[in-house]
Amino acid sequence: MRTICWTLCVLVIGGIPTPLRADDKGLEIVKKAIEASGGKEKLSKYTAGTLKMKGTGSTMGFDITMHIDASYALPNMYKAVMSMEVKNLNQKLAMTQIVNGNRAKMTVNGMPVPLTEAVSEELKQSALMMNVTHLTPLLDPTYKVTASDKEIKVDGKDAVGIRVSSKDLKEMKLYFDKKTFYLVKVERDGLDQATGQNVLEEHFFSNYQKTPEGISHPMKMVILQDGKKIMEMETVDYKPLEKIELKEFDLGTD
Repeated sequence: MRTICWTLCVLVIGGIPTPLRADDKGLEIVKKAIEASGGKEKLSKYTAGTLKMKGTGSTMGFDITMHIDASYALPNMYKAVMSMEVKNLNQKLAMTQIVNGNRAKMTVNGMPVPLTEAVSEELKQSALMMNVTHLTPLLDPTYKVTASDKEIKVDGKDAVGIRVSSKDLKEMKLYFDKKTFYLVKVERDGLDQATGQNVLEEHFFSNYQKTPEGISHPMKMVILQDGKKIMEMETVDYKPLEKIELKEFDLGTD
């Protein structure tokens, strides 16, 4: 998630600054966010990583505690191994989700789970979102980046936003703290996997800490769907990596 000096062009005649176009403003925000998160050189170097997270979730009236071991390789590989306990039922579940490019797989207690087209697409979009929130990929012209129409407040603080889309990515909005330029919110069209309905999904990021590699990473994440909190997670360990064994994301044979 995370410069290159941004220079405003000045007209020779009259010395009047040229107004920034919407896409120029969006890229200016991205570059400031990259610098705040560690700089282009570091973020471009560490394009893989592992995370350990713990937290709580809620779905269909059930309260869940969970631990997640996750790994990723940008732009589109992701694996999450989840240990969950459904409090209301006193039931434990083990779930694994893997995304490898255009393919996705899920198992529950070691058994493959058939994925609908909508769920498979949602998993792939989630992996692509990780690539977007790494920020440096947004410098690639394959992404369309434009400044958001207005500023908002996130946790009581002013935030500026951008819209992001690409050929494979559904449009999403990213908001950055106006003072620190840390990423504080992502807004996207999500999927309620319990009902199969499309929902407004909001991810809130906070408690940034700097790794020994010099990368600033949010240690807390809260997810809302249609305004209702469905997950609150804390990162207890994060290791950015230059590369990772790709067999980690092997889906096996269908």
